[in-house]
Amino acid sequence: MLSEKPEWIYVLVLTVTITAPLLYKTYHIRVEYVARGEGIIGAEIFSRHFLLVPTIDQIQERTRAQMYVNGVPANFSVKRDSEGNEYADPGPIYFSGAVNITLVQDVRVASPPFRGRWLLRERITWSNLEGTYPGGFWRCNSSSKSFEDLVALSNQLRKPSDTVDQYIINVVRWTLERYKYSVREEGGVTCPAAFMERMVGSCGDVHAFVAALLKLQGVNTSLVYAYIAFPEARQSIATSTISFTLEGAYPHIFVIASISGVTLPIDLTASAGSTPADKISKASVNELDNIIILYRVSGSDPNDYLLVHAPTGAREVKLTIRVAADAREDVERYAVLASGFLVLLLLLREMRST
Repeated sequence: MLSEKPEWIYVLVLTVTITAPLLYKTYHIRVEYVARGEGIIGAEIFSRHFLLVPTIDQIQERTRAQMYVNGVPANFSVKRDSEGNEYADPGPIYFSGAVNITLVQDVRVASPPFRGRWLLRERITWSNLEGTYPGGFWRCNSSSKSFEDLVALSNQLRKPSDTVDQYIINVVRWTLERYKYSVREEGGVTCPAAFMERMVGSCGDVHAFVAALLKLQGVNTSLVYAYIAFPEARQSIATSTISFTLEGAYPHIFVIASISGVTLPIDLTASAGSTPADKISKASVNELDNIIILYRVSGSDPNDYLLVHAPTGAREVKLTIRVAADAREDVERYAVLASGFLVLLLLLREMRST
């Protein structure tokens, strides 16, 4: 009995202590925005470049957010953009010469197998769908493919007897059979009809296409922008007046479908497995502990979030983003594991001798 052997309680407590450091990883995200010239930095800049990492139950938790203006800590209000994403807004900042605005965030990311998973559900009915098809970016035409071609394909892929999950699988299968991955150095996201013309592109291109096909049948979908942390990663784009650098992570875009309380990720480019069902149940957000979700876009043009925005009057703008794992946490994790296992072995040895 457990009550007769209190040493088992110590073993249980010690096991929990050893396991705790494995529950999550902590990442630091530093966004530094430098503008030179003379002007005002307002909400149009903060709502695009100073987005706050969302806390998502069993996936990730924002534990700290601190803003600095020219190296001095600054208070900010938490506001939401038209898509519902939170951002830090300290109010208008007037500058003449140069200004440096920095946002530092700490994020705890849950590790498998302790991480929540959004899995494929079967027999999801078509009732209570709330999605609507937006305009602008989502309704574009290309030289050989039109928005009407996209609509026709959507209708073709939905069979009369299909449930919502079956239709999603049809879309994923059809896309996988034709899609070829290619990195576009200039960045950005191609609109759905233009992507359909060649079926070649990056993660943002293919997932905008998949999201469009689902939206056309009333499925509420969003493009989700995330970082996949990787120490050696570096991306840099520059013009004569604007520069962007991302260090320590690769950018990634995938799809989230929300259907009557059911959340389904769809990830054709960074998932484990090769079947259409794998692209949902084994999507990157389900499998990785180095993926950090930043924001989602449903009705807006996703390219509005990817551009580097400059205030009127700025001669030069530099945006630098750095993502790094908490190095101290790694050391502490190994120390706790090593000492914990040593104590556990000694305790088990003592128990055998009594």
